Amino acid sequence: MVKYIPLILLLMGFVTFAVAMFLWSLIAGLIVTGIQLITLGFFTGVALHGDNR
Repeated sequence: MVKYIPLILLLMGFVTFAVAMFLWSLIAGLIVTGIQLITLGFFTGVALHGDNR
């Protein structure tokens, strides 16, 4: 059983790394989507107000 400990630790480290990368990409995607939505809303508002003038 002792000889499997490094393998188990390596596997746990890999899983933790994979989950961290997934969460990081998810958070980055949400931030980028939020920025795109804000920019799109800003330009849409400017276009609408420009038409009103």
